[in-house]
Amino acid sequence: MIGKLRYRITIEGETTTAGEGGVLITTWQPVATVWAHIAPLRGQELFEAMQLVNKVSHRVMVRYQKALESIVSGHRIRWQDGLHERVFNITASLADNRHEWIILECQEVIQ
Repeated sequence: MIGKLRYRITIEGETTTAGEGGVLITTWQPVATVWAHIAPLRGQELFEAMQLVNKVSHRVMVRYQKALESIVSGHRIRWQDGLHERVFNITASLADNRHEWIILECQEVIQ
């Protein structure tokens, strides 16, 4: 599986700050930059994932790190795919029982 970790991704968390006049400003801050395996879900995988979490289009796997346990829905992934930047909203985060992998169920944001 390590050979499939060929995509460098940045996991981002949403930050809200008060701007001028008390207006809330939302920005995305990097939480971690890691190597990942990104795969679109197809057929039965997609059907099963949609039963658990609505609107799942991709599964992203990263090596387990204690710091990544706090990744939850509401975070997002930013990935530079050649000339194009792609963004995925994380809908679910699961660590395997052996703490080797963190599996992120995601929905790609079409811009």
